[in-house]
Amino acid sequence: MVYKINRDTISEIQSNSAPTTGIDVEVKPKIPKQLARKSTLSFINNILIMIFGFISLFFVKRYMGYEAVGMIAFATSFMAMFSIFGDMGFSVAHLKRVGEGYDVGRCNGTIISIKLLLTFIMGIAISSYLLIQKYIFNYEFESREMELILYVIVIQYLILNVSMAFRNIYTAKLEIARGQIPRLISRFLIMLMKVSIAIIGLSAIYLAYSELIGAVIIFALLILFFKGHALKRPNIEFIRLYASFAFPVLFIGFVATFAQSIDKVMLGYFVSSVEVGIYAVPQRITHSLLIISGVITNILFVAFSGHYANKRFDVIQRLSNDAEKYISMLILPFVIFVLIFAESILLIFGDDTTPSIPILQILVVAIYINATMKPYSVQIISTGHIRLGFKLASLTLLMNLSLNFIFIPQEVAGIILLGLGAKGAAIATLISLTVRGLIAKIFAYKITETRPNIRILLHFIAAVLTFIPIYLIHSHYPLHWSYTFVYLPIIICIFLGIMAIFREFTRKELEFYMNAIHPGRMKKYVVGELRGK
Repeated sequence: MVYKINRDTISEIQSNSAPTTGIDVEVKPKIPKQLARKSTLSFINNILIMIFGFISLFFVKRYMGYEAVGMIAFATSFMAMFSIFGDMGFSVAHLKRVGEGYDVGRCNGTIISIKLLLTFIMGIAISSYLLIQKYIFNYEFESREMELILYVIVIQYLILNVSMAFRNIYTAKLEIARGQIPRLISRFLIMLMKVSIAIIGLSAIYLAYSELIGAVIIFALLILFFKGHALKRPNIEFIRLYASFAFPVLFIGFVATFAQSIDKVMLGYFVSSVEVGIYAVPQRITHSLLIISGVITNILFVAFSGHYANKRFDVIQRLSNDAEKYISMLILPFVIFVLIFAESILLIFGDDTTPSIPILQILVVAIYINATMKPYSVQIISTGHIRLGFKLASLTLLMNLSLNFIFIPQEVAGIILLGLGAKGAAIATLISLTVRGLIAKIFAYKITETRPNIRILLHFIAAVLTFIPIYLIHSHYPLHWSYTFVYLPIIICIFLGIMAIFREFTRKELEFYMNAIHPGRMKKYVVGELRGK
């Protein structure tokens, strides 16, 4: 059961001896027994950040409209596409090398030095692109304000890129509290600033300023928590060691970021900021569901690396199947709720949100597929199959680009296309994630002989049996949109009740969750880690 796997199996991951390279290696300790609690803390932290984001989105959308939302979404997506220059795969390389047992102090010095250099390179790349776009190709943004917002977001991302070095350091040592608390504090303060900006009636540029201030706060707190960590000067051997893993995964990381950003960037270039806003609101809502899979797969990456080195394919298989099961179990009730009550959910953000309804319904299905596939796709990189990951990333990039070009614009270079705008971007996302997930499952079987969890079919049956009565009740006895959220706990109870009948949700699962979220133990863990205990 999950309790056994998380509390016993994962905590017994043994250290792997690093290859003989003349580089300092230290014995890697066992992953702490508080792994479940660490995962829960990360999950709770991300839930709170999601709530802060929704509050900000609520006020910005209602007081400032789709255009303000679209401007910020376009600027952040545009900037994210250049993040390849700021990372080059070295963040993943740091997790990999620390996980393999190399000298932590030398690893820390290496990742900090590399991140500083790459941030400088990223700044040069962005500046060059913007200058060429403006003065050689004579491109003009839809407004001067949009241009200024982009410049502010550029500075924000440069600061955040340096900050990521410290988050990588904490993540590699599974110090979840140190890595997450600064972000939580920053997003809370950003929320307060954005709400004030929206109510006062300031322009969208001030929303960008609030993001910049938040980046400075994150950077300061991450440095503050660095006290007590080993730090040594990097040497050429370690830089080569990092580069040998980073460069092969460089394109893979770029594709992941590119795929998350290209839709909004294309909407901004081919349609308008308003269309970006129409797409960004439902995307923000559905993206929150990835919190669950993100927390789990970050832990699985470290676990899979060790187990694959020790040929423990059986453990990888169990962890993958159980992770898929619990991700599906946690997300499906929300998928059901969104499919039925999409209109009511969007009415929270204003009466003009009708265009976003089909987008929200399409994206929530896409997110579920992506989330449940992650335990299998993470196997490819964590087990060292970089070339295979590169091929899959290349296919994903080509497919995503092609679909967005076909679905989004009215025409490109005189060629008439579908012109579906935001809805087209959602359809392209659904198709891309589905194909990518299915291929990842095939490769997971070839690498570790991990078979899909066939009992996931029971989840679909439970979802259908939950969907039908709720949909019929809502259709015949509709409530005001403000009361529809009463249905969410009802959906959860019906779904889990059916899952209990199928023996997919038992007392042991309940006990595991209760232990993981125990407030007293959680407080002890957080305080202890922040104090360096």
